Amino acid sequence: MPRAIEAQSCRDFGVADALGLALGHCRRVPGRSIADVLKVDLRKIAKLALVGGAALGFSFAEVSAIEADLISQQSSYPGSFGGSVYLTAQAVLGLEMSQRADLLIAAAPTLPAGSVYEGESAAIKFVASNLGKVASGLAKARLYQKTGNDWIAVPGDIDLPTIASSQSTAPVTIAFDTTGKTGIQELALVLDATDLVRERSELNNRQSFTLTVSPKPNLPELSVAVFTATPSIIIELPATIAVNTQVRNVGLAAATAVQIGLYKVVAGNLVLITEQSKSIAPGASEPVSFSFPQTAVPQKDYAVVIDLANTVIEANETNNRRDFSLIFDPILDLRLKTEN
Repeated sequence: MPRAIEAQSCRDFGVADALGLALGHCRRVPGRSIADVLKVDLRKIAKLALVGGAALGFSFAEVSAIEADLISQQSSYPGSFGGSVYLTAQAVLGLEMSQRADLLIAAAPTLPAGSVYEGESAAIKFVASNLGKVASGLAKARLYQKTGNDWIAVPGDIDLPTIASSQSTAPVTIAFDTTGKTGIQELALVLDATDLVRERSELNNRQSFTLTVSPKPNLPELSVAVFTATPSIIIELPATIAVNTQVRNVGLAAATAVQIGLYKVVAGNLVLITEQSKSIAPGASEPVSFSFPQTAVPQKDYAVVIDLANTVIEANETNNRRDFSLIFDPILDLRLKTEN
């Protein structure tokens, strides 16, 4: 089971455990203070913490800065707050933890409207927030599926943009392929699944939920299956965006002359960029590719829509649209311009 699903990391156990971990003891010592157990001053504890490395999340420079700010300016005896090594360590770690991001799934993920049929790619939407005092940096979101007693990663991680302090993303879509699956599916959504972001807590990065998958219908049933938009993160403009997807018919009847369009989303309205026509046999998929130039930041919301005019009678008409947003994370690029 992945660490993000399994339990909190050792970093989240608390100061007493974290300092114990630095000495090779990742557990709480009941009934005894850290000062009694370790019998060393805070400087030595901080240096021993370096042995624990990533367990505490301290770099050597950070430990040195914390020592300088919170220890050296205090008193000469071990511990700075009332002579307590433990309270001083709490202040040190508390200060460091307060300067971290804190990613949160703002609400329960939104599941597809209407029935989800076996073979479809179910679009699951969520909003990610950052409760921390610093920006989060780039991260990845991932779905896990419970199989027996294990949580198995679902292919198809998506990139999350840098989220400023106390801000949230626009709704983000992640897909779950239901091919070969019927009945109730136990799923979990995890933010920062690859642990790129140092956070105050890893405990609010996940939401568990269930998705019910129905057997294939007798009518055509169209949906956007595999979907990619590259580059997923735009660092400079202009850029050419390539959209590659598959339109899948999971129904037991054919769908002919289906219009698939790429649209800009402007103030909630769809503006056609280009479209293609496909005929899709029962249980088959057809590849669809689009490309378009991106020249300005303000336009970042797009959608792929199947059969916008509803000319094909389907079992479920609510899942024919796949929205996506471009992520802009520009780099500083200075260039020398020659003049006469």
